[in-house]
Parts: sequence; C-alpha cells; structure tokens
Amino acid sequence: MKGFLMNILTILIGIAALLFGIYTIFVRSTNPDKFGKLKAMQESFGKKRGALIHLVFYSIIPIIFGIIMLFAGFMGVSIF
Repeated sequence: MKGFLMNILTILIGIAALLFGIYTIFVRSTNPDKFGKLKAMQESFGKKRGALIHLVFYSIIPIIFGIIMLFAGFMGVSIF
C-alpha cells in the first residue's frame, strides 16, 4: 500500500510519552510523596504554583507531545 506509511519508532515514542504523562497524573493523585521534585517545586514556588508547574511539565506537556508523535507516526513522519 503506497499511501499508507507509518513510522513505528515515532509511534512508540508517542505511546511512551503519553503513558508517562498519564502515569504521573495517576501517581500524583494516589501517592504524591513519591515525587521528590514535586516537593522541591512546592518549596521553591509555593504549594499551588509548584504543583501547577509540576503538573504542566511532567504531565500535560508529555501527553500533548505523545499525541503529536502518535499523529506524526501514523502519518509516516520520522523524528530521527
């Protein structure tokens, strides 16, 4: 099939990033003490702002990146 090319490596990276983001959201809600960086960010930036920064950089951005990589991989785009 000439028109249907997928890039497996890009898809796998997308899946890994997506699972990492989902995992961090799950662990943050069930056992937030597991994240040492979360505590450090809360001490540096305040409880709410530190938690927000951690959520964005360790959950939201990896999920968005994972979704983008999945779409790119299914479209045949190679990131390497």
